Amino acid sequence: ATGAPVARIETTHGDVSHLRISLIAADGTETTLWNRSPGPLPATFPLSSLSGGWMTGRYQLTITDMVDVTSGSLTRFCIEAN
Repeated sequence: ATGAPVARIETTHGDVSHLRISLIAADGTETTLWNRSPGPLPATFPLSSLSGGWMTGRYQLTITDMVDVTSGSLTRFCIEAN
């Protein structure tokens, strides 16, 4: 059996509780992965809404810093689908 697809996202942001992270799938469906949550980013974000779907096409990751005090960079992003 194969697991659900997951997104791996890493940033250098000083305070991830300021971030909103969304993934727009190839079919236009937007999924919020992180919305100003406390604590460190998880190692993976489950994409159960994409299970069983066609995974090819253009995917867009959006990261919005909701507070102008800190900054950072996206250092890693990938989608793993089996």
